[in-house]
Amino acid sequence: MTLSNRNKLLVLFLILIVCLPRFDRNDFLMQEIVGSDMENDSMQYVAMTDAFKGETPQLVPTAPFTYRTLVPYLASLLPLPSITAIDVINILVLWLGTILLGQILLRHGLNQRDTLLILATFVVSFPVFYYGAIGYVDTAFIGLLAIGCYLIERKFDLLLIALLFVGVFVKEIIILILPVYFLQGLVQKRGVAYTVTMTALLFFACLAGVWLARKFSSDQATYTWEPNMNRFLDNVHRIRTWISFFLSAGLPCALSVVAIVVTLYNKNWPLLWRMFPWVAGIGGSVALFLYSLLTAYSDGRFIWPATVFAIPLLGIFFMEYKNHISRITHSKVADS
Repeated sequence: MTLSNRNKLLVLFLILIVCLPRFDRNDFLMQEIVGSDMENDSMQYVAMTDAFKGETPQLVPTAPFTYRTLVPYLASLLPLPSITAIDVINILVLWLGTILLGQILLRHGLNQRDTLLILATFVVSFPVFYYGAIGYVDTAFIGLLAIGCYLIERKFDLLLIALLFVGVFVKEIIILILPVYFLQGLVQKRGVAYTVTMTALLFFACLAGVWLARKFSSDQATYTWEPNMNRFLDNVHRIRTWISFFLSAGLPCALSVVAIVVTLYNKNWPLLWRMFPWVAGIGGSVALFLYSLLTAYSDGRFIWPATVFAIPLLGIFFMEYKNHISRITHSKVADS
């Protein structure tokens, strides 16, 4: 079973509607809240796109942005203003990734309606609204991460190797998918030796991409994310850090916590084992956010990947307890 064409178009419509208020940093009715100036990240990616077009950029792109060339390059091929072209690429990749997340849910036995409802928690969300179409490359990264989850589910290992190699040129934290792959290999009983070997190949594909991205970077300065206590104190005392964290984790992560707690409470160890790869993905995203507190201007983008891993987890949990949930729903309807 595949997601119906109607639902595929509905997912695209939802993404467009959610992204529209901030599309191209127009920030309709929000400029007093978010400011009218384009952030440095967006300026860097726009400058790279201009450079790929053969135009003179307004600023000289610097590392680590110059490691992330794929989205600006693809955007430069479109006959659109640079920031618009970046956002079009972002939305298309996110759309494809969301559809493939839907395919995972359908493979677990969910129907079209329930699949669409779970996907809606992923799409109609704060990070898609706030970061989705403002000239960043994070949206394309989230889409690639979702595609990677589908390739893991379908055991398309060679395509996954290619995806991770290419994905590094979008954002190097695509490596978050490695523990998910390893644990899913164990859950699927693909053999320890095979799973370890393939995980190593995926890791080396990432390393090769990282090396090439830096070798051909227009800025040859080496950029590293080094822990800094002043940065940490600034992040933890900034209220927007925590607001963006909880808003970006959103409903998918909140429901995932509920699913994990219910599974533990019921001592449903087989279910927990099947959920464990996706739990590891969420845990890796939390670790990334904690690391960002020490090294970067921390915001919701660092926890956003957790919502990708939350969707398959919710699908597995929903199918396990579908009959129980239906009984509760029907009893509440009858009582009313």
